[in-house]
Amino acid sequence: MPTQDTSLKGALVNSGMAAGFADDVIARQDARYPTQAAPAVAFVDSSGTPGNVTNASPRGRAAFAAAGATVVVTSSICTANSTVLVALAGGDATATSIRVTPAAGSFTVTANAAATATTKFDFVVLN
Repeated sequence: MPTQDTSLKGALVNSGMAAGFADDVIARQDARYPTQAAPAVAFVDSSGTPGNVTNASPRGRAAFAAAGATVVVTSSICTANSTVLVALAGGDATATSIRVTPAAGSFTVTANAAATATTKFDFVVLN
C-alpha cells in the first residue's frame, strides 16, 4: 500500500484541490510565519458521526448524514472573514456539489441536494 502524503500540500491535493492552488495556499500560510516554519496542522476526522460537529482543528473531515443537505461545523478558529475551503471526499448520487458559509465560531456546508447516503467532505480553515 502506498504511503499517503500527510503534509499540508498532500492533504489539500488528496482532498481534490489542484496542486497549483495548494501551492498558493501553502505560500499564504508561510507568509504568515516568515521567521519560522509553518506550524503542524492536525487533521481531525469527525465523519464517523455524520451531521453537525465541533472541530477546533483548522483542517478535517465531516459528513452529511443520509437525507441531510446541511452540516454546521462549530470551530473556535473560524471567523466571518475566514476563507474555508471544502471538497467532497466521496461520491453521492444526488449531493454532487457543496458550498460553505463562514460565520463567527462556525461554518455551514450546504450540498446542492440531500445526500442519499453518508457523504464525507474535507475542509481547511484559513485566517
